[in-house]
Amino acid sequence: MSMREVFIPKWQRWLFVPLFGGMWILFTYLEFFDPNTKGELGLVGYIFMTALFLGLGVAFWLMTGGKLPAYIIKEKRK
Repeated sequence: MSMREVFIPKWQRWLFVPLFGGMWILFTYLEFFDPNTKGELGLVGYIFMTALFLGLGVAFWLMTGGKLPAYIIKEKRK
């Protein structure tokens, strides 16, 4: 049985990591500066969402850099 690691193409790093950053800036604005939604998420929710987006960004960076495989394919040899 052979195992192959599949990585995400490097060009997607420059698309999705800034997208995650933009989404984080958006919900930071909505949480702290928008008068209609100010304080709805709460501090614990905001910290959780920040940790989630930071973790997603780091994992995506590693998957596109060839350090963390996105998939592992196991093939049986005939």
